[in-house]
Amino acid sequence: MTFAQELEPGEFSELRARLGQLAESAEYRPEQPTLIERLREQLLEWVMGLLSSLFGSAAAESILPWFVFGCLTFAIAVVAWHFLRRMARRSAQPALRRNSGGDRPTAEQPGSDPFAGALEAAQAGDLRLAGLRLYQATVTGLDARGSVEFSKRKTPGDYRRELKATERETFSKLMQGLDPVLWGNLSPTADAFGEWLRSARELGAGPG
Repeated sequence: MTFAQELEPGEFSELRARLGQLAESAEYRPEQPTLIERLREQLLEWVMGLLSSLFGSAAAESILPWFVFGCLTFAIAVVAWHFLRRMARRSAQPALRRNSGGDRPTAEQPGSDPFAGALEAAQAGDLRLAGLRLYQATVTGLDARGSVEFSKRKTPGDYRRELKATERETFSKLMQGLDPVLWGNLSPTADAFGEWLRSARELGAGPG
């Protein structure tokens, strides 16, 4: 006689119902993978397939840790490079100071004409310094006209947002030329300086 035959019909039905409830409980149901887990598995399968096609399936498993390590190192290096470049750009932000006798900012350059230092540097062949002084003098002139309000904390983008729509495009053109020179590695040319000077004149902040 089997165990099922020893039970009364009602007891057997009750036991089967309990077993069914137990089988359907969360404890006995396999957990469904999350979206992150599925993406991780798919990425792992793709990487393993790539490594297998390049180095063979036998070597793919041993190469995988080095591949992951290389990708992480590259990602950290890219983030660090962008961070250092951003810090360098901030530290290179042209410094303007205010006169002790008033609120009008003046560029840190010789001569009473705010553009004199830029022109002198251009004539001496130091076009990077000329561009820096031209930017300083342009912001100085715009502040004197009331088009912008000078602050050491402001970036070219801040000044651009303060300008009127008619001036904003010209200032953007000026900064598109100056930006890769002042905060990048682009070497300026005499023609480029001429374009910057024309933009400054269009803004009414450059020499006549």
